[in-house]
Amino acid sequence: MGEDNELEWEIKNILDERPRGRGRQYLVKWVDYDRSSWTPGSTLSE
Repeated sequence: MGEDNELEWEIKNILDERPRGRGRQYLVKWVDYDRSSWTPGSTLSE
């Protein structure tokens, strides 16, 4: 768990990006997870 008791998932690769509203979304390939998902950039951290 990360700060504020939020779960953290490890990113394997960022496959694509797209504008969404005032921000951006990223198509993320996750470590140990078969499916990729579009994720708001505001929820990602290093």
